[in-house]
Amino acid sequence: MKRHPLIWLSGAQPALLERTPGDRPKYQGIGGAVLTTATLAGVSMFFALQMALRAPWYAALPISLVWFLAILNLDRWLVVSIQRGNRAWLVALPRLLMALLFGFIISTPLVLRIFQPEIETEINKIRQEQTERFQGDLTGGEVGKKIDALEKQETALLQTIASGGTVLNPENDPQIVALRERLKPLEEKRDENADAATCELTGDKCQNGSRKSGAGPRYENFRNKQREAEREIREIDRQIQDRRDEIATASKTSREQTLREANEALPGVQTQLKNLRTIQSDAQKDFEQANEENTGLLVRLDALNRASTGDFTLGLWRILLFLLFTVIECLPIFVKVLQLYGPPSTYEQLAEEDAKRSVTSGKIRAETHEQSLELEQTAQLGQSRALVEAREEAARRLGTMTVEAELRVAAAILAAWEEREIARIPQNLDEYVTSTNDPIVEPASAGFDEPAVTPPLFGPNAPGVMPYYAPAFDEEARRRAETEGSQR
Repeated sequence: MKRHPLIWLSGAQPALLERTPGDRPKYQGIGGAVLTTATLAGVSMFFALQMALRAPWYAALPISLVWFLAILNLDRWLVVSIQRGNRAWLVALPRLLMALLFGFIISTPLVLRIFQPEIETEINKIRQEQTERFQGDLTGGEVGKKIDALEKQETALLQTIASGGTVLNPENDPQIVALRERLKPLEEKRDENADAATCELTGDKCQNGSRKSGAGPRYENFRNKQREAEREIREIDRQIQDRRDEIATASKTSREQTLREANEALPGVQTQLKNLRTIQSDAQKDFEQANEENTGLLVRLDALNRASTGDFTLGLWRILLFLLFTVIECLPIFVKVLQLYGPPSTYEQLAEEDAKRSVTSGKIRAETHEQSLELEQTAQLGQSRALVEAREEAARRLGTMTVEAELRVAAAILAAWEEREIARIPQNLDEYVTSTNDPIVEPASAGFDEPAVTPPLFGPNAPGVMPYYAPAFDEEARRRAETEGSQR
């Protein structure tokens, strides 16, 4: 019987399809759908590995083949496991959901590949935006602020050195610059409190006041804050003026000292500036490299979303292609589920009857096997009983033979003893005559309730008694022989 690969993928039984040739194309179509979904899954994995990991084709190809085989077997199992029954939809529902999940996952790389030109354009825009954002963070960050301050200090020192020790503009002095920075918030605080005091006193310049004119507690509070701010401003102005005077005096009295100090401070400032610029440059290079290598699935999905947000045509075709690939991936399951709600085909009827016959024959084989086991166990039990009985019979016979042997040995010993004792009679006659007297009954006056007897001829203490013979044989055999003898 010739086997067809598509028939195997459909999960149908070739032997039954030979009897129903009309159903053969149907199952070939199901097998073809399984093969198609697995092929698309392998291609999708190939594109995903190249986009996400930048894997070369010779590394992505074997992984894609493994994924192809995995989806092939999974789809085949899903198709075979859905069978017709009273609650077939309960069995089919989780398998359909699983197929949809895999369809969504597999469809995404294919859609990204189709819209690759639009995605690349949008990725460039995303990179540019990220670069500008990074530049702003780099300039406005701590390192950028330090670089800006050091550049101003370097400029002032260079001007001092170029003028021969005379500071051309006192406003570029770092101390004066710092004092000017402190003035700004104080001036804003002074003006705010002055407006608030005016609002409380006259009702003008009101924003959040009580809008009641008159010199009340709120007016005095704002005036006190205004005076405090003005006092701090005057103090800073005095410090600025003092610094100006110091610079002017130093410029007039010690141009050489100023020049020497500037020359000494300039290398340190330039070294710090160089280190900070190096740090900034390295951070810029690392960002640019990471930004250039950011070509994975996430940034591509983001780019596709941004590109399709403002473009109706692109968004529509994106959805349609995604649904198309998803439906193709779920096609074997859809076909199998739809097949359940139609009338059963000839192949399905034959398959159901074959399954029933298989169940019946399986039960018969199980019962036959159980009966054979019982017969075998019975035979083994009978054999064991026969073996026990045979061993008991052998033990009885062995006991009888042992007792007979003991009797023969005892008889031989007794005959030899008799012959020896007869030979000794002439030499020991008096001893034997004394030992072999009949028992003598003593009179009752002797004080005994029962008559006393002399030791018998044969006894353990009699002279010339025959030695006691104790044969060494199995006690159990002796017991069995005695029991058998008593029964006989």
